[in-house]
Amino acid sequence: MANTITGMTYENVARMGIQAYADRLAPLSAFTMDLSADAADQGTVVKTRIVPVAGTVGDLTDTHTGDYTDAIDDQAMSEVSVEMGSEPVIAFTFTDAEANQISSGVFSDTVAKLVNQAAYAIANNVLDTCFTAVDTTYSAGVSAVAASAFDADDVADLRQYCVTTGAWNFGVGDEKLICDSSYYTALLKDNALQDRSASGLDAVLSGNVPRCCGFDVIEAPSLAGAAANNTGAFAAKPEGMAIAMRGVATQSNSDFLYHEILQDDVSGVVLTAKSWFDRQYHRVISSFETLWGRADGHANGIIRVTSA
Repeated sequence: MANTITGMTYENVARMGIQAYADRLAPLSAFTMDLSADAADQGTVVKTRIVPVAGTVGDLTDTHTGDYTDAIDDQAMSEVSVEMGSEPVIAFTFTDAEANQISSGVFSDTVAKLVNQAAYAIANNVLDTCFTAVDTTYSAGVSAVAASAFDADDVADLRQYCVTTGAWNFGVGDEKLICDSSYYTALLKDNALQDRSASGLDAVLSGNVPRCCGFDVIEAPSLAGAAANNTGAFAAKPEGMAIAMRGVATQSNSDFLYHEILQDDVSGVVLTAKSWFDRQYHRVISSFETLWGRADGHANGIIRVTSA
């Protein structure tokens, strides 16, 4: 069989997949990530380092009695071991008959939809695990606020909490605010953000809130589904969680029509794409998968906003 699906190469299918996958995984940018296109086995442990919130500064004479080595731990990085124990995978197929019955243009559109949905499914699996950990491991900061009432003032209060209680070094540029769709929509409706002359944003036309009160704001539609403890949004610094992701190798490249470990140029997330022909059922099977894991970081690196 030629390396094509009615005019679409398997490489094109893979490229569509990695783009959709990377777009969906935008919330991972809130965490420390160790990402590589190198292949690894399930259970591999990756050791990475997270930079903590700055420690207490002591006086050289009064606190450290003139000993510089006594002050080293004030800014020590923490080693975090991340076991890549998760390997989510999903596959989709097209039979010879289906390929022949659908015109080239319509077929291309159908493939694109299938590819995007498959890539989203892998991404959502990753995000659900991370969001469940956020919801169950980290503390809520500011007072509970319903999604319908969430506005820029609440984000400002959250910023203050992060600085005063969480001891964040705010303004470094890596502060993220991850919101489920209801909290994100509430920000879109906030008059303070809709007023372009006041906010400098084009929220009404673009439907985006890129920044608010110093946070990069990212919408995460699947957050609500993973939040048993009413997490509607959370503020995050990279030290809050560590993520590791690698490719999935194969023992026989010759058995595949296509096999490649893809890494997004911008985010660095990794996705393995494969396509092979099933002779028994005369169909092409394509799959997406990744190998990854997560580990908790510093407790104050993630601060939740809850609805109740």
